[in-house]
Amino acid sequence: MQGQLPPAAQDIYEEMQELQAEAEDVVAQRQDAEREREAAAAAIDAIEDSEGDEAVYRRLGSVFAETTAGEARPALEAKVARLDDRIEALESTEEDLRTEFENRKEDIKHLLGGAGGIGTSE
Repeated sequence: MQGQLPPAAQDIYEEMQELQAEAEDVVAQRQDAEREREAAAAAIDAIEDSEGDEAVYRRLGSVFAETTAGEARPALEAKVARLDDRIEALESTEEDLRTEFENRKEDIKHLLGGAGGIGTSE
């Protein structure tokens, strides 16, 4: 495909490939953050009925540390809030990349005189 394009269109096509790769990375980061948020929310649900001074265990790397439900809950709630912000930012970045990709696709169409049928995925 690339050998058939004029140099300017080839540059745009390469930008599109970079945008697509970046978007895939952002999607993976968002999915990781969503899984982490679900785990933190599940932990909050699990300690919901615990007394504030009841012992719970928190994973720190490869070990578990004892803490109280009263101490764990605010930390988990803060984590969920941070992850919500992160997910929102990643969704915004994902949308920006999608828009930029579509703009580049239009640029190629205009550069090639409106020719259709150009595939952008390989």
